[in-house]
Amino acid sequence: MIHLALFATLAFPVLSQNLTAAISNQQNLTQFSNLTSSAANFTTILNNQGQNATLFVPINSAYTYQNNSGMVSVNVTSPFLNQSISNALNLTNLLSYHLIPGQSLQLNVSNSSSQMLFHTPESRNQSVEIFYTALNDTQAVMLPGNNSQVLIVHNHNDTNPYIKFGPYKEANVLQGGNATNGVWYSLDSVLVPPRNLSFTLLQANLTMMYSILKASNMSNQLENTPGVTLFAPIDSAFPSNFNASNMTMANSFIQNYTVISNKTAYYSPLFLNNSIPQNEATMAGQNLSYTSQNWSNITVNGSQIVNSDILTMNGVVQMIDKFFNNNMNSTALPPIQAPAGASFWKQVFG
Repeated sequence: MIHLALFATLAFPVLSQNLTAAISNQQNLTQFSNLTSSAANFTTILNNQGQNATLFVPINSAYTYQNNSGMVSVNVTSPFLNQSISNALNLTNLLSYHLIPGQSLQLNVSNSSSQMLFHTPESRNQSVEIFYTALNDTQAVMLPGNNSQVLIVHNHNDTNPYIKFGPYKEANVLQGGNATNGVWYSLDSVLVPPRNLSFTLLQANLTMMYSILKASNMSNQLENTPGVTLFAPIDSAFPSNFNASNMTMANSFIQNYTVISNKTAYYSPLFLNNSIPQNEATMAGQNLSYTSQNWSNITVNGSQIVNSDILTMNGVVQMIDKFFNNNMNSTALPPIQAPAGASFWKQVFG
């Protein structure tokens, strides 16, 4: 059964080194170690974590190259664009997105190199949890309450855990170890911080939704307002005669498929845990009615989420398979429930 829970404990040997020293001794993590030495701000953040932090470290093969000036070219495959981290601020942001402060996650790591490139719905037997990272630069993240950017971690029952980032990319957790100020886990991909909504829609091949956003006069609002959740139908859901360039129609469509919350964007674990506030509605006033049998079977107003948790700078895109059922009667949603020990819920809902 898929549920939200604290991840199972995996015992690592207790070491006398901090995270910086621990990863520097790992032969396949030298690229990340070199990057941290070039980012004094991140090193300070990392060394001030006390005894509880989780650091995700891409293995060397996850990078293309690093030059003497500190520029790193991240190997980001299609449909992502290659990106260069060319200054200290961007480098600090990139590294900070790999750090979960205040929590030492205990993931079910088998230390096996056998991983799936992308997990199909049939393979999704796992716990799903939201964690705040150390990425809090206001030029890179705009979430409600000035919260830092999130990672959504999937703790898999059959293979190693993974982190989904972007529409079609997953970073598999390979190995792990302890340090005096937390735990570290190696990844087979670099975690690229989320971008703005327009860029993300193009990444996800949601070209109709992108065209609608640009045809509306609401693009600036949705790009710069914290807590935006956009339910985006796949391109094939649109009829051939749909006029995506009509501003009036575009505005109406955006309003019917967007929720703006001053507490949080609506990530899939919130649906799974029945934590969407009662009577939550879209910008057009349409109440959300949802079912969530498991992580691979979440429906909202009659539409199934087929690609969940596509993160943006200021929220999330939930890709759905068809238009909402506008005739669906609104139903009372269950009250907010916060699982014990889950800091995301405590911070968001109190």
